[in-house]
Amino acid sequence: MKILLSSRQNKLLALAILLGLWSGVHSSEGSGSADEATGDEHSKEEDASKEEASGNERYQLCQKDLLYAYGIENPGYIDSHGMLCKHRTAESCCSRTAESQLLEKWIDHDRARLVQNIDGYYHILEGVFDYYEDIILFAKYIHLNPYSNEKCVQSSRNLIFNYMKKDEIVAFMAKLKAAFSFLKETRRGFYCSLCDVDYQKFFDTEAKRITMATSFCQKLVDNVIEATHERVNKILPNLQDINVLLECDQEGEGDDTVSVTDQISFGIDEDDHQEMNHCFNLFSEFNKPELYMVKCLHFCRDFKFSVGSVIYEGSLAKISYLYDKILKKKFNMTDPVFALKDESRSFVSDDGVETVFYFRREFSFTDVTNVFFESRYKANDFRSFETVYEEDGIRPIIKGQTSKFIFGFEDYLAELADNPFASVSVLVSGALALLLTLLK
Repeated sequence: MKILLSSRQNKLLALAILLGLWSGVHSSEGSGSADEATGDEHSKEEDASKEEASGNERYQLCQKDLLYAYGIENPGYIDSHGMLCKHRTAESCCSRTAESQLLEKWIDHDRARLVQNIDGYYHILEGVFDYYEDIILFAKYIHLNPYSNEKCVQSSRNLIFNYMKKDEIVAFMAKLKAAFSFLKETRRGFYCSLCDVDYQKFFDTEAKRITMATSFCQKLVDNVIEATHERVNKILPNLQDINVLLECDQEGEGDDTVSVTDQISFGIDEDDHQEMNHCFNLFSEFNKPELYMVKCLHFCRDFKFSVGSVIYEGSLAKISYLYDKILKKKFNMTDPVFALKDESRSFVSDDGVETVFYFRREFSFTDVTNVFFESRYKANDFRSFETVYEEDGIRPIIKGQTSKFIFGFEDYLAELADNPFASVSVLVSGALALLLTLLK
């Protein structure tokens, strides 16, 4: 059957069809938009879930027992920059409060202990050289005494033949001071390395191993090998001979009256000594890391990140004991190298002869001990950890450059100079930590 429509009806029908098609298309688009919205919600949930999983994974990197052992009371992952430690990423295993507590601990205990060991050794060695001319004169008397025993004669001969001129002493002490300054600066990065999330993998508490970067070993060699080589090969043998000499009897009339009893060793382990000499020889001959680093890794392994070592910083106990023996001899301190003229006691007689008295600068040897969390510290004591060097490892110099765990009193003044709330009284250790916590 054929249906006939008018022209107006045809137009209305066409319009209806067009409207139907348009609404269907947009209905389809609306349905698609709804599906996409639902998909976006699912995507956001998945991203949040992945982010949470990633956060938990990063959180697991923080070695809580290790951190707690070194005074970080509430270790845990935080996704933000440290206040005192600038890490490579905006992540840390130490909160700002924990960093403030560490700073207080650093000021009261660790920094003082390191400064005492390093600066104390340097100060006492200066004292030994202040009495050097009197010791050499004493050695000459022992050498000429026909009743001196063989050990006394040998030690006195060594000191006389290896005599150091004043300018040689000054040059060596300047070199040693620069090396010690470098060693102190490396320790500034200690706690910041502990707090760095990316550095956690370099502290292996199961294998008892700390992994340092090979580039740090090169820095270590460049800055300390020359001073260490001279101290070990020239200064320590002299200290050994002085120790023997001080036990000799200048007025002895027979072998029975000459005593050489207190024999402590000022040397280092023979294997370490040989490896250090090999490192120095290659360094001084070629001065190219690709050539000398092969032999210097052993030397670098003797460096201890958290404590001093006999090779690098020397033995404070031994040199202190030697210095006490020198003082008991009551030498006159003739022509000292580093002592200061005592203006209050020095005088010029009527005939124009000047009598000069000297005095040594005081150094505080306050007994400072570490306060660690003993139960966990025993298992994580870095003194018993082996140090290994690999391309990727701890870089304490980089950490030290951005660390606020600094040394001197003047350094703290400089750090707080731009802070309008800072004052000298703030520099008291506890108050400083509190201030930094409040200003976070």
